[in-house]
Amino acid sequence: MWPALHLLWTLAVFASLGIGLTFCQDLELVVTDSRLPVPVFRHKVVYDGQDSLYIIGGYVESGVYNDKIIRYSLQSGSVDDIATFRNVSTGVAAIRGGNELLYFGGWEKEEEVPSSRIYSCSVSEGTECRLVGDLGMSLYSASLAWDERTQAAYIFGGMSRNGSNFFYYDTVLRYDASNNVVDSVATLPEARYDGYVAWDHSSGVAYLFGGKNEHGNELQDVVRYEPTSGEIVRLPAWLRSEEHTSELQSHHD
Repeated sequence: MWPALHLLWTLAVFASLGIGLTFCQDLELVVTDSRLPVPVFRHKVVYDGQDSLYIIGGYVESGVYNDKIIRYSLQSGSVDDIATFRNVSTGVAAIRGGNELLYFGGWEKEEEVPSSRIYSCSVSEGTECRLVGDLGMSLYSASLAWDERTQAAYIFGGMSRNGSNFFYYDTVLRYDASNNVVDSVATLPEARYDGYVAWDHSSGVAYLFGGKNEHGNELQDVVRYEPTSGEIVRLPAWLRSEEHTSELQSHHD
């Protein structure tokens, strides 16, 4: 799909869900002259809501991990290494209060096993990440939504591995950052990995888009999770005509 059409399609999906994207009204694609210090892939990027994007972990090339946290300034275009990171990839990340990066799970290079660890990293330059907790289950390729209001991360699905055996999760984990507590709070309609989550700040609801199931088949559903009630619902098929828009809007309302 051409990039412009892909963008319009994405915005249409969010609009049909009733998720306001007012900051995209004057969206413009700008190609900058900035360059990262190293090529990276399978990394995580989080935004502090102001000027900084943080690029965390991932690979520099196959088998070579990125052991840095890189900050990109939207205003100046500057790129800086701010912290030393563990050799971990394919975990999930969030930013808490604009100054603390949290990283969950992933694949640990040292042990060559999936990780259950929770790391905390300050956005101050020259710091090192600290091990602060444990998920209770090792996972990677999960999806994450962060609720700044309740200081909680919601981790959806993911997968794990023991030797040649792979495991796929249908769980939703909640990490209470204030108390450093992890709980299993919901079950997805289907186990999945590599999905994407949007958090609706106005209603405190998460929307999980697609992913792959345990057979490697791509999913095209939308799952709505409401933490207050614990309700988790697979919404009506989203590649429909006008009738679908009103159905999704009624779910959101």
